[in-house]
Amino acid sequence: MAAFENDRQIISALQGDNQSVDHALSWIIAAWKAPVMKLLLEKFADEPAAEDAFIEGLAAMAHNVGRGAFRGDSKLYSYLSSICVNKFLDQLKKQPARSGIEPDILEIPDFPGMNGDFESLEKEEEIRRLLNLAFDRLGEECRTILLLRAKGVKPEEIAGIVNLQYQTVKNKTHNCRREFRELAMANPVIMDKIKELI
Repeated sequence: MAAFENDRQIISALQGDNQSVDHALSWIIAAWKAPVMKLLLEKFADEPAAEDAFIEGLAAMAHNVGRGAFRGDSKLYSYLSSICVNKFLDQLKKQPARSGIEPDILEIPDFPGMNGDFESLEKEEEIRRLLNLAFDRLGEECRTILLLRAKGVKPEEIAGIVNLQYQTVKNKTHNCRREFRELAMANPVIMDKIKELI
C-alpha cells in the first residue's frame, strides 16, 4: 500500500473515486488507528467503546472530508482524534447509568449504615441510581466534565477535550460538583428515599 506524504494527498483521495477512498481509509487505519486507540484507552480504558468511537470517528471524518466540510484548521490526524474523543463522549452520555457515577468522585459524603452485606449493597445501588437521576438534571457541559473526572481524566486533558482553558475546567468542575450536590440534596424524593434506605 502506497503511503501518503501529506494531508493534501489524503484529502484528495477521500474526495476521489471509490477505489481512492478505500485506499485512503485502509492507509488511515494502518497508520493512525493504533495511536488514536492508545489516546482513547489512556483517557477512558474501555476497549470496545474506544473501538466503536474510532470506527464512528473515521466514518465521520471521511464523510466530512469527502464533502469538503473539513476546513483544514488542524492536521487531519488531530481532526480524526478529536472526532473520536467526541464520539466516545457521546457514547458515555448515552449510557443509562452514567458510567456508574460514584458519590466520592462527586464529593458526596459516605452514607452511614453501609457495612458491605447484601442488603447494604442493594441500598447502595439504589442510592447510586437516585444520584444518577440528579446527575441527569445537570447541563451537558457539567455532565461531560464530571464524567471525564469520574474516568480519571486530568483537568488539563479535559481542557483540550472540551476546548476550555485549564483554569476554567477547574472552576467548572468545582461549580458542577456543587450544583450536583444541591440538586441531589434539594430533591425531597431523592433525600427521603436515601434516608429511608440508610
